[in-house]
Amino acid sequence: MGLAASQARFLNLTARKTNLEYEGQQINQQRTTLANQSANVYNQMLTLSIPTPPSETSFQTIQYTFSYAGNSYTINQVTGKNEKATVLATKTYVDNYCMTCGDSENPDKAVVTKRDGKYYVGTSQLKTINDPTADAGIAIASGDILAGMKVALDNNNITASNIYYVNVSSDEKNPVYKYFYSGDLQDRETFEARRFTAGSETKYSQEAFQNAQITRDANNRIVGIYSDKLGSNTISVTSITVKDQAAYDDAYNEYEYQTYLYEQKMNAINAQTSVIQAQDKKLELRLKQLDTEQNAIKTEMESVSSVVKKNVEDTFKIFA
Repeated sequence: MGLAASQARFLNLTARKTNLEYEGQQINQQRTTLANQSANVYNQMLTLSIPTPPSETSFQTIQYTFSYAGNSYTINQVTGKNEKATVLATKTYVDNYCMTCGDSENPDKAVVTKRDGKYYVGTSQLKTINDPTADAGIAIASGDILAGMKVALDNNNITASNIYYVNVSSDEKNPVYKYFYSGDLQDRETFEARRFTAGSETKYSQEAFQNAQITRDANNRIVGIYSDKLGSNTISVTSITVKDQAAYDDAYNEYEYQTYLYEQKMNAINAQTSVIQAQDKKLELRLKQLDTEQNAIKTEMESVSSVVKKNVEDTFKIFA
């Protein structure tokens, strides 16, 4: 290889080496950009809050109840000292009622007639409340209905000594409506009975007990209450742990929703990280290729440099 050719070859290798170094710098810049993107994704992950399931104990409260005079009470609030406290409680009681009613098809009154020694409203026999086994010529099968009806009638200020009724439905245990007669039959042939609907309703009322004395156990739970409004004895109080299931279910549903959002964001972060890693791997492989090429060019440049040096020496030695 002549001097000119050797120099041309050396310049060409130098240019290639320079291009490889420039491309390597570009790749390093791209990898730096990917590293910044990876750091940003990691910071996004650090800002995520991991959802935690709700604790059941956070939705549990201690409920205190006691009974007095056939009614049940639920304590809502206790203020003041145990020796002189103010207790607010909800009273739960059953209100029996007797509601008269009527319209054009069902008048308020019906005629009771006596046939074969028994009394009827239409084809339904009249039955007694005070004595289920006597009078009106029939036996009574459902004492609960009769007892409940008498309470309803008594609460409606119908307190005659003899009360009779008739269930005009075919089902004695599930009466729809009835007629009742209050008074002495006195072997009457015909008389009028009133139509009514008997029933009961659970009601609630708020009561306050002033200057009440509260008794507590070693765990500070209420076990007794004394008040002038509750007679002369201390009333035993029962404590139970009540869980607000609806609130807990709402909280757990919110937890599952937040978990779903968290997993969605984590999946997006993992996908971004995978893309960044793949791009970085590709650039790393290319950088290794450039390094191999550069080593090869370096070796060839050293060889060409030796040839150029020999050509120069040979040329100038001619005139020496």
